[in-house]
Amino acid sequence: MTMHYMPGSFGERHPIPDPALVDIKQVQSILKLNYVIEADWSWIDGVPVLSIWTGLALWSINGTFFWETGRRSRRQRPVYASHPTTDPDGAAARIARHYHDLRAQEGLVVHRLAAAGLA
Repeated sequence: MTMHYMPGSFGERHPIPDPALVDIKQVQSILKLNYVIEADWSWIDGVPVLSIWTGLALWSINGTFFWETGRRSRRQRPVYASHPTTDPDGAAARIARHYHDLRAQEGLVVHRLAAAGLA
């Protein structure tokens, strides 16, 4: 990650926020305030990543958010969804829907295991 600085008074240097990190933090805030979904961000290979749930992480590259849909292509490669960073509310709404779908699927698995006496 390249850190950019803007000059301050008396020769101090203040970091300029990375636009991708600003985007990630904005979605993090929207998820928490509007959807009561907690998420944590971190840097992975110089890219800010928002970890939301098992199998659900959001990252921002060149003005676009990306996340895995949970589906696979015919060649068994992950299928990704994308959304422009200029619409963080829309991205958060889509992520929230996917999050609730994942949570519902997890509940079905636990219910089936319990019904089979395995949970």
